[in-house]
Amino acid sequence: MDRKILITLTSEESKRLIAKYVVTLPLVKRAMEKGIIDIQMSSTGGYIYEELSGRPINKAAHLCGCITAGGGCQAYLPEGIKREAYFEKGVVKHISFPFGDFSALLNRMGPGDIIIKSGNLLDRKGKAWTFVGEPSGDGGEWGLALEYVKKSRIDVVVPMTLNKSAHIDGEEAAKLFHIHELDWDRTHMIAELMPIPGMVLTEIEAIKGLWGVDCTVAAMNGVSSGDGTVTICVWGQAEKVERCWEQITAIKGEPKLEIEPRCGVCLAIEDHGKCVAQKRNFTRG
Repeated sequence: MDRKILITLTSEESKRLIAKYVVTLPLVKRAMEKGIIDIQMSSTGGYIYEELSGRPINKAAHLCGCITAGGGCQAYLPEGIKREAYFEKGVVKHISFPFGDFSALLNRMGPGDIIIKSGNLLDRKGKAWTFVGEPSGDGGEWGLALEYVKKSRIDVVVPMTLNKSAHIDGEEAAKLFHIHELDWDRTHMIAELMPIPGMVLTEIEAIKGLWGVDCTVAAMNGVSSGDGTVTICVWGQAEKVERCWEQITAIKGEPKLEIEPRCGVCLAIEDHGKCVAQKRNFTRG
């Protein structure tokens, strides 16, 4: 007899779920054994790093920009604190951000290698988009990586939580604002949207792939601790649904990811003591 259940996931639980699915993908397993997996900096990438390496990390140190209740933050932490991780034939290595030679790594990547890149927007067509905040307007780290993806046929895995969904056309939104068109004095984070072509994986793909059940979104968001949640209806063979319930229950309680901006010690102060995002003076202490 089939069973139907409802499950609710916080943003952190969703990221843990998706990470557990990503590491089961045949192309990821193959790249871990024979190639390179570059995990571009994001909170979701931190969860995937943990699942691949089997050890916890300070996920806040693997962020390049984030959005908080107060707005966006470029989060340029001091050199050595924040590093991009990649795996080469299963061995974890790091590149110092933003000073590392990313071109050298990308130049060694090709078919069978993977870039894991999360984004900020999942549009109505299922396409993923990311904020890029490089003041020069060249797209920064992702703008560089995208060039290599196109010319070197690097695979891209795009883990995206459903709470980033919006019923809009990303292409139309991307046309409306560019870095140099924004009022820097009235903007928390200077950024524009760039597409992320690749295999988009949400909670839906993770649940279907991990447990062989069907599922659909039933509700989005809530109040208090339910802010940012997604509620999903799951159905299928009783034993598969029960296995899904048990393993989702094990994920429940994933700690809230706390990000504390380090204003005053951010690398942006080297830009004449001003934040590259807000162009406002900082003081130490």
